[in-house]
Amino acid sequence: MDVIAFFKDLLLPKILKKSQLFALAILTGVALALRPDLNGFVGITLFFLTYLSTYFYNDLVDLEEDRKKPVYPAKLLARGKMSEFEAFFLAGNLFAFGVLITTLYDPVLGVLAFLAVFLNNVRSHVRDVFARQALLVLVEYANFAAAFYAFFHVLPGVLASSVALEFSSLYALGHNVYKFREGSIWRVLTHKKSILLTLLAFLFMVPTVIALAHNFFALLFGVLSGFIYVVPQYFFVKRADLTEQAFVDRSFWTDAVLMGLIALWYVIGIWLVL
Repeated sequence: MDVIAFFKDLLLPKILKKSQLFALAILTGVALALRPDLNGFVGITLFFLTYLSTYFYNDLVDLEEDRKKPVYPAKLLARGKMSEFEAFFLAGNLFAFGVLITTLYDPVLGVLAFLAVFLNNVRSHVRDVFARQALLVLVEYANFAAAFYAFFHVLPGVLASSVALEFSSLYALGHNVYKFREGSIWRVLTHKKSILLTLLAFLFMVPTVIALAHNFFALLFGVLSGFIYVVPQYFFVKRADLTEQAFVDRSFWTDAVLMGLIALWYVIGIWLVL
């Protein structure tokens, strides 16, 4: 295994991307007048390490398909920086021991970790774009719920769940931009494989605003985060070729850096709310 690539191309960007979602869960909780428990960092770290197994499993399932197209730097297996045995070893052991340790730490968090990994692994075998992205919505919701529970010791209610589903549907739509690799973003949003996700995003927009509007700073930081991400991504994607390896690499890092910046943005919002 290329150890440097493991830390630089897989672990670091995955931490940046998941930190954005986890920070959003905390921002949502504090907006709803909940107080975060700092021990939540232990729980969410155990959850993340367990969830990390899905990336290796997905690489194994998609290996033949990935070898035929440009893939992200995090696809270590397809890019020849990890062996199939190493991917299988990490996928199996991170899942088994991760669920065990997380469950011993907190049974509810252990169940959420199992569900998130199980649903994502099932998703790896689904080829239909709509069904695959519908599962992604559930997976991202489980990630949000895990962070919410880890820090607040309660599962997200209706309003917090609306924020989670709003984010998850938008995240799935972002995957479709990469999946289709053609046409404008508007065509992706109105594509028959995306239209229900687009409607879901619009449906949960109002309750998301209501949830965050419990605190002015939470609403401000939540709304502006969308512009921080969408505006640069729009101009970046619309003038590039998603079938070129160089662009796929740049888009991967652009996405990771933007999500890391948004995570820091949420942290500032959390501090102001508290």
